[in-house]
Amino acid sequence: MSFELKPNGVARTVYPDAPCRDFEDWYNNHIHMKKLVIPAMCIFSTFNLVATAQEIRVERIDAFTEKVVRATKWYDAGIGETGDGLLMAAGWMINGQSVLELWSEEDLGCAGAFGNYVMFKFADGTTYKIEKDDAPIDCGDHPSSFFFVDKFPDKVITHIRLKQGNRSKTFVVTDATYTIQQLLSVVK
Repeated sequence: MSFELKPNGVARTVYPDAPCRDFEDWYNNHIHMKKLVIPAMCIFSTFNLVATAQEIRVERIDAFTEKVVRATKWYDAGIGETGDGLLMAAGWMINGQSVLELWSEEDLGCAGAFGNYVMFKFADGTTYKIEKDDAPIDCGDHPSSFFFVDKFPDKVITHIRLKQGNRSKTFVVTDATYTIQQLLSVVK
């Protein structure tokens, strides 16, 4: 290691055995690499997003009408506030309209019952409520509720409250694989 003076009079450390003579040379060499790496990362991200969309969407065929129905698989949407019970979500496209299907490990009550709702609380403190459960009435164990969604807010969800029958449960949104917004947009 030695020191040399640059033309501007500033001393710099020189490492004779290093591939780059000093930090400035190293930095300049890596700036050229960044010019290649950043566009490559953008291209990879785009392909990854498209591949993800294809992965979570499933094409289902209606047994009676033989129409292709777009849907997603079931994914975790939240966990009960007390750490028990999962909330599962799936997105559907039915007759050109987005549908959110919710299923809870808790036996809350009947799906499709009058007064059922789902409410979302966002990180900014606002809420969004869908008050009509369009599922056929099902009072079996763990029934699924269907909620038609017009325009879902593009905000970070912190809590989801599902009411089925005479009981409701609040779920904390954890590190879900996909957001509710992603499940709804991928079926469009």
